[in-house]
Amino acid sequence: MGDTRDKEQRRRETLQTVKNAIELGARRQVQLAHGGTMIEPLTLANHTEKLAVADDDDRDDAERASFVIKTPPTEGSATAAFQRLAAFAKAVPVVGRAVVEADATPGVSIVDPSRYRKDIVAAIAADATASAAAFGPTYAAEVEPDGGVAVHGLRAEGRAPRLMLGLERYLRALRAA
Repeated sequence: MGDTRDKEQRRRETLQTVKNAIELGARRQVQLAHGGTMIEPLTLANHTEKLAVADDDDRDDAERASFVIKTPPTEGSATAAFQRLAAFAKAVPVVGRAVVEADATPGVSIVDPSRYRKDIVAAIAADATASAAAFGPTYAAEVEPDGGVAVHGLRAEGRAPRLMLGLERYLRALRAA
């Protein structure tokens, strides 16, 4: 965010601060990115046109540039990666009255999720089979077209009432991959 009174100077300070962040990120295994559901790298070559800069909602003489910072997992816990991101945000050299704030909750994303497809399918199948087995040999699991998993009792004339399991989110992730 920047709040220099002159709009053009404010924009230069914001862009230079983001450039500094990109350069620092290259040295610290942190990457800047832009976008929503699908994010793309924010680079020295594209940051001036790809960076989302908007007027600040609270002040007429300020604007906000939003981007994602990400880092690959390394040895240790996810907490270590989150701490690395927080330290990075504090270390970015700012220009003028620009400010760098980490204002979102850290999350985890998966790069190239399709490479995990077989493992996810196997895990869902194993879980569904184990869930059905818990009810006995007359029960079976069925993956529904809408992504649900049902366990139902088998009868000679057809299916008995179903028990829905909470595996929908795994199947949605699988379909998205």
